[in-house]
Amino acid sequence: MKKFLLALALFCGLMVVNSANAAPVSGTTTSADFSSISLDELQNLSVDDVEKMIGKELTLKEKLGLKYVQNKLKKSKKGGDDYDPILIYVLCFFIPPLAVFLVYDIGSEFWVNIILTLLCGVPGIIHAFIVCARKL
Repeated sequence: MKKFLLALALFCGLMVVNSANAAPVSGTTTSADFSSISLDELQNLSVDDVEKMIGKELTLKEKLGLKYVQNKLKKSKKGGDDYDPILIYVLCFFIPPLAVFLVYDIGSEFWVNIILTLLCGVPGIIHAFIVCARKL
């Protein structure tokens, strides 16, 4: 979540700096009002919409920044952190409770997995694969 907020702040900062440095159009400068945009609207904005808001064409770096922030928004709505799925699945096999903890934190899924792992091990591995696949 911290990475997402940092990316959002960097993207909005780039947009404000670039809109301030943009050449005046017809003697007036246009600046985007990002404070009125909700996160859902930001997720659905296209590059053309953003270019209309700031009054200039975005550079490739800014376009990639926009797509990066939109992908982070989608992942944050999905839930969980940005752990590598391969790492999570390896942990599901070797240390199932740790994999479930990383994806769900301490909650009912974690405690169920602890109990299943202590019973025999194999039920805990199966449970970890199932619950982690739901979130990733």
